[in-house]
Amino acid sequence: MNAKQYYEQNKAIRDTWAAKQKRRCMKCHSPDQWPGLQIHEMEQKSAAPRSWLDPCNFLLLCQRDHEGFHNGNTRDSHIEQLRVKIREDAEHFSLGKWLTLRPRGEDYITMEDLSEN
Repeated sequence: MNAKQYYEQNKAIRDTWAAKQKRRCMKCHSPDQWPGLQIHEMEQKSAAPRSWLDPCNFLLLCQRDHEGFHNGNTRDSHIEQLRVKIREDAEHFSLGKWLTLRPRGEDYITMEDLSEN
């Protein structure tokens, strides 16, 4: 199955997740207004072409915050994004599952890294 087929077969997961979220940016809490909220994948499609469509990977963001997260695909950026996920969508947060979307060491990010002390 190629990446396009994967998306077509699984896009309902993404749409269902988005429909259940509050209509505001998960990072800055701005309301849903033009140009609208966007679904952000913390693990990019290009890095995980056949596994990225999972609710543990999604954030609902305003355009500014969405662009900001795309400008830094680094470990620190992933930590910040996962902190937002824990705060705003704990139901779908799973660090273990997120870490398996793209092969890398289990210690790439730990729960200790995500604590906001």
